[in-house]
Amino acid sequence: MYEAHLDQPSSDSGPPLPIGVIQSALPQLAETDIGRKKPLELPSHELLSQLACNDPRAFELLRQELVESFIDSAPARLKSRLSGIQFRVDGLRRLSRSALGSTVGVYQLMWSSFLRLNSTWQEVVRLKEGGIEESASTMTCCPLPSGTGRILEFKPRPRRDQT
Repeated sequence: MYEAHLDQPSSDSGPPLPIGVIQSALPQLAETDIGRKKPLELPSHELLSQLACNDPRAFELLRQELVESFIDSAPARLKSRLSGIQFRVDGLRRLSRSALGSTVGVYQLMWSSFLRLNSTWQEVVRLKEGGIEESASTMTCCPLPSGTGRILEFKPRPRRDQT
């Protein structure tokens, strides 16, 4: 049976790692004094690389377990938000046609979140520097349209079974 040693770099080739090796590479979850679980420690890069190349299913299971462990170890007030973010990431990964596509999708998600945070921070700075009255007019998310518009009429399509 093949065995991997976490403290030694492994070669990139070799048979797949048995699930027992993966489980022994990770410390067991331990309860802390406030009832939260400690997150699992991340195995070495060499082990992760070898696992991803030789046994993608086991790598995916390990990834899911590490993510769940991290969310479980978070304070209660953050768990819902972290689960929601992970749901969005998992959705992007499922809808992507390639690993690169999912990486780009997660990258765009990260940047849009960062830009929203930066915009909010800039608004706080403006409020602090200029006073609340001065920046209250800029707090709308988008300008209202001016002028008139044309209303389009949408006629219902006949159902296929009625034609």
